[in-house]
Amino acid sequence: MSGAMIFIQEDLKINDLQVGILAGILNLCALVGSLAAGRTSDYIGRRYTIFLSSIIFLVGAILMGYGPNYAVLMTGRCTAGVGVGFALMIAPLYAAEISSPTSRGRLTSLPELWHQYWTPTWLCVKLPFWETHFETWLENDAWDCWSPINWFGYWGSQNAGVPRCRGEEVWKELFLRPSPAVRRILLAAIGIHFFEHATGIESVILFSPRIFKKAGVTSRDMLLLATVGIGVTKTVFILLATFLIDKVGRRKLLLTSTLGMVISLAGLGFGLTMVENSKKELAWALSFSMVAGYVYVALFCIGLGPITWVYSTEIFPLKLRAQGTSVGVAVNRVVNAAVSMSFISIYKAITIGGAFFMFAGISVLAWVFFFLCLPETKGRSLEEMEMLFSKYRTTSSDHSRNDSGMRSTCDA
Repeated sequence: MSGAMIFIQEDLKINDLQVGILAGILNLCALVGSLAAGRTSDYIGRRYTIFLSSIIFLVGAILMGYGPNYAVLMTGRCTAGVGVGFALMIAPLYAAEISSPTSRGRLTSLPELWHQYWTPTWLCVKLPFWETHFETWLENDAWDCWSPINWFGYWGSQNAGVPRCRGEEVWKELFLRPSPAVRRILLAAIGIHFFEHATGIESVILFSPRIFKKAGVTSRDMLLLATVGIGVTKTVFILLATFLIDKVGRRKLLLTSTLGMVISLAGLGFGLTMVENSKKELAWALSFSMVAGYVYVALFCIGLGPITWVYSTEIFPLKLRAQGTSVGVAVNRVVNAAVSMSFISIYKAITIGGAFFMFAGISVLAWVFFFLCLPETKGRSLEEMEMLFSKYRTTSSDHSRNDSGMRSTCDA
């Protein structure tokens, strides 16, 4: 969308406010989809929820492609947003439930790489026998909810002792009377989703042409090339993250990347401030700003970006997993929309350099939250997560040290 924004604003003759709304409306509409996806997936199954999200995507894409005016373009973007909400919740959830503990991080982070989710959709719709090949290494709780009889929206009563996947009283267990472990899990999921976008990634992804223009790039071709470079950087480092996340661990990778984001955001803010306050062209500040921007995107995509989806889908107990994940995704979409729709106004109010200093400060808060409230989950089975959070010991970088680490202050 960032590259298209250059031409959309010129062709449709829309102002900055309309650009901001167009950028953020997808995420507001995704809020509807994400909240509906949890209950929907418990009723009709994960497989058909993925199929439903793809149908919504298709309708939205057709409307956006047709888009002769702002109203139709907005309608298409809203429709696609509902599909985004469904997909962002169900794709990583599905991957987490069918993965073994040793490969769950890699497989669950793949949707962050593909975004359009066409690969899991194709597999689920075209290969109905696909799961049977993996039955020997699926975890018991996932397989009980994925047996063929359950694909049609009801859950076999023959599975005595297995938590029912319907979600009766799930909201009460999440919000009204959560156990200490569930309360910490919910806090961790909401927190990591909040900070994923509160740290400013959407401002760089969506508005990279404006940022590079502020840094001193004036050629439209160079702006597009720089924007393409952002996309290439995202792809390369998310792909790298899929290989590291199960080896290095969620916690260590997350803390390292977030610390790097603090430094690169501060650098981007410094470079843009120097350009903005200089009366002559500063080639070094332009180069410095572009490098800082690319480094920030790289660090986000190797840590916080994919880990958000891996972590938040693997920590909830089975009975609460679908709707708990949908709450996290809803928070994610709200913050995403807030940043997307307000970024132009923010940088006009406090300067573009000041905006990135602000994101750097938020990233510091994010690092503190992750350090205190997110224990390592690498190598843990899905059944172990509730026990892990009941101990709330989060200072170790691997699960073997979690049991002797320092107490978290998340409940304070």
